Amino acid sequence: MKPISFFTILKSEHYKLRFNIAIWLFLLFPLFMTLCIDIYVLHKHADAIYNPAITFDYNPWVWILGRYIFDFYALLYPILAAILSYSLCDVEYKNYGFRLLFTRPISKLTIYSSKMVFLLEINFISFLIGYLAFLLSGFALDKLLPGYEFSIYNVNNLTASYFSYLFIALSAVSIMQYYLSLIFKSFVLPIGFAGFMPIFVGLFFKKRFPVYEGLVSLIFIILMLTGSNLKQIYALLFYVVWQILIVYSYKIYRQKADNKWIFYLHSFLSVLPLIFVKVEPAIKNGHQSLFGFLGISYLTFRAVGMIIEMRDGVLKEFTLWEFLRFMLFMPTFSSGPIDRFKRFNEDYKAIPEREELLDMLEQAVKYIMYGFLYKFILAHIFGHLLLGHVQTYALSQGGFFNIGTLGVMYVYGFDLFFDFAGYSMFALAASNLMGIKSPINFDRPFKSRDLKEFWNRWHMSLSFWFRDFVFMRLVMVLMRNKVFKSRITTSNVAYIINMLVMGFWHGVTWYYIAYGLFHGLGLVINDAWIRKKKTINKERKAKGLDPIPDNRWTKALGIFITFNTVMLSFLIFSGFLDQQWFPKLK
Repeated sequence: MKPISFFTILKSEHYKLRFNIAIWLFLLFPLFMTLCIDIYVLHKHADAIYNPAITFDYNPWVWILGRYIFDFYALLYPILAAILSYSLCDVEYKNYGFRLLFTRPISKLTIYSSKMVFLLEINFISFLIGYLAFLLSGFALDKLLPGYEFSIYNVNNLTASYFSYLFIALSAVSIMQYYLSLIFKSFVLPIGFAGFMPIFVGLFFKKRFPVYEGLVSLIFIILMLTGSNLKQIYALLFYVVWQILIVYSYKIYRQKADNKWIFYLHSFLSVLPLIFVKVEPAIKNGHQSLFGFLGISYLTFRAVGMIIEMRDGVLKEFTLWEFLRFMLFMPTFSSGPIDRFKRFNEDYKAIPEREELLDMLEQAVKYIMYGFLYKFILAHIFGHLLLGHVQTYALSQGGFFNIGTLGVMYVYGFDLFFDFAGYSMFALAASNLMGIKSPINFDRPFKSRDLKEFWNRWHMSLSFWFRDFVFMRLVMVLMRNKVFKSRITTSNVAYIINMLVMGFWHGVTWYYIAYGLFHGLGLVINDAWIRKKKTINKERKAKGLDPIPDNRWTKALGIFITFNTVMLSFLIFSGFLDQQWFPKLK
């Protein structure tokens, strides 16, 4: 049998190049991204095209390089590398390539090393294409935007060093992803989040690395909060210390007594920083509170939820580390979903079995792909490409409501959904990679037949939190004190107050409050119709008649009415009507 050399295998890999779509997509994607960035720059600075006198006092290469690096290579490239790594392995497994090679007189080390060398070649070519495309786009922009003065800056050393460092770092990630694909024969593992890989490896072998997990979460949180200064970091530190004092003081008290006013006081003190953050912009002409930071609302929901669960006796014991781990869980830190301590802690302690873990990671891949589609493509189309144009058109038409306003209603509604749902999917994916099944936030909300079903599908963790901790408790308080004789009246009042609180939570502006009132009244009407429908069906049954039709046509009608009702509420929520109705006040 003729032996197979290292270079023979490498040559065969080159031959496969023409047949593998993933390779070509990987190679050509830098061109596409460069074109997208150029279009973005030209769109953002369109005035400079027609007015060469406009100049800029910063290095344009650095600005575009930063955007190019961090928006593409640092974020998207690892995902593309994961896809490519798995694709190369999957082809071999499906075509029995490895099995055939293992029957020949050649070592496994030679086989795998040759394939990894080929992977590095593809990485290098992709980076080279990206590097050249970037330079060419800069020279093209220099002609279209003379004010940028690309040509006066020496960019060769800068770009070469950037791309060199990235090539080394991300090639290492690619090799690691390829190795994991070889081991597990699955796409679920070669994910471009290198920070999560050690966490998964530990989970796979039934071990957690809490210190490493804490460091990864802390690094990501710092990156999320760090801007031009450290104000948000300081605000977060103050907030965490504040919540530790409030939650632990109530924990100590609850072990000895149970007074409702002490409970109300601790709940209020826990919410107090959030109240400052929401109210201060309203009384100081939009000035943001010093206590504000990204994610304060969701952390507050977690802290208050713990206080309520301690009052109920559901939560009794927890350590400081468990509290901090729950509060500062990175994937859901900034925008949810809102979890419950007991569920989260039990999930954290119960390390999934390998089969379950693989299922979770397969689901994580789906979340990543859908999240990318929703947030970076669809939300970009609706939010960046369409929304501004329809808003301008609507404002130019004037009046109380016009066809442009209708366009804003639908475009903003879809932008809101795809942006938020996309982020939630990324959060769920990262959570799955850390071995935690965070609650889902969206379940095809636009298929809802009525408003109640909509809130069981839309921002589910938030709506369920308000349902359990605001609505139900408010109903119990009103009934216990016999404020209203009718249970229906009690429920209706609780609906309105519950949704008004949700509106105030978004912000102290008339349109947020109107949004909450709109949905509160909508839920009241929704329940009234359900009761009326039951009464009519009873009457029809007594007369020997068939009940009101309940088929696909009535379902479609319900979906249509609910969808447009929700879109109208999103128009109120957007604040656009504030611009359209009160332009002189701006």
